Amino acid sequence: MATPKTRTFDQQYQLQGTSLENTKVIIVRHNPELEAYTLAKIGNVQYDIASISPDETNKAVAYDYVTLKRSE
Repeated sequence: MATPKTRTFDQQYQLQGTSLENTKVIIVRHNPELEAYTLAKIGNVQYDIASISPDETNKAVAYDYVTLKRSE
């Protein structure tokens, strides 16, 4: 299960004009195999995985941030 992360207005403003404009970030439980994926589907919408920021701490429960861009 994924949880969406809300960006602040400052963060949204900083992304304007970059390749990360019009993307969304979700948070998922850490999974090293996630790096092998290039697509994600949420409901009936397909997304390209723009980037993955893995949690590299050694905590028992860790989470990764996944940046998604809607596929065209």
